[in-house]
Amino acid sequence: MRSIKKLLVGLTIGLSIVTFNAMSDSSSMKTVTIGILVPVQLPALNEIVAGFEGELSHLYNTNNTRVIYLVENAEGSTDMMRSILMQFKNQNVDMVVPIGTIANQIALPIIKTQPIVALAALFTEADRANSSNKNITNIVDELTIEQQLTFIHKAMPNLKYLTLVYSPEERSNAYIQRTNVAAQNNGITLQLLKIKQASEISNVNTLINTNSQAMFILKDELLASGVPELIKIANTRHIPLIASDDGSVSNGAAFAVGVGERQIGSDGASLALKVLQGTPAKNVPIDIMTNYRVFINSSAAAMQHLDLSDVTSTANAYNYLVIYPDVT
Repeated sequence: MRSIKKLLVGLTIGLSIVTFNAMSDSSSMKTVTIGILVPVQLPALNEIVAGFEGELSHLYNTNNTRVIYLVENAEGSTDMMRSILMQFKNQNVDMVVPIGTIANQIALPIIKTQPIVALAALFTEADRANSSNKNITNIVDELTIEQQLTFIHKAMPNLKYLTLVYSPEERSNAYIQRTNVAAQNNGITLQLLKIKQASEISNVNTLINTNSQAMFILKDELLASGVPELIKIANTRHIPLIASDDGSVSNGAAFAVGVGERQIGSDGASLALKVLQGTPAKNVPIDIMTNYRVFINSSAAAMQHLDLSDVTSTANAYNYLVIYPDVT
């Protein structure tokens, strides 16, 4: 009986020590909270978030720190973006990650004390130098418009008339002027169709020039949400829809030159790690991605009457890997 009592006492003491240690481990566990602003619900943006979370959790692997991700979707509303950013500010999250140019533009005047790591925003070193808020670093995920139009010209050597559909909220007047010059330098006459809201995308079918040989869309959330409507127009008119991201190609665009969405998030995680390890965001160089790919949807290209032989040969000439993404 006495030996049983000793055993029970020993077990009680042992359990107390385990409980104490667990409480101690729990109390010493640090948390890092990251607020991620997703401007609108799109598969491409979900891929960016997945790449960021997966890579950062892998890189920032410490025994006493837990990373918490607060992912908030603004459902395409700029007012909701501001509300979410104010929420992140008031919660004093450790880092704010806006996705896209508009989200980043809205974040800069609101988030002044926490570091910003922007993903897929048109924000360069020159922009940071001229910004009142320099507590930011960024992943630039696009080729320049000059690079894009030169590639398109070589991939479609007979292209003379091109319709560019764009959102003025994403693209400045200076950017559009550069686009016009780049088109002229490649012997392309450019039709500009400005879309201010999603409901206007269906109007493209009546506004597009009858001479247009292709439609081209840049990377922005508004146009990405309207890709299904643009694909209908491209298929009906038998002209290719040229995109700037792999998600649009999966959805039915003929081809795109750019980078993978998940890779944007992964590369952004590398910048976030430097900030979490103590480097001020303003001192982390803005990363311009260069691992460009050519994404091709063969069935869409056939429906849109595009011969892909020049597209693939141009990709090979540039040493861009050709990828055939899963078609949705």
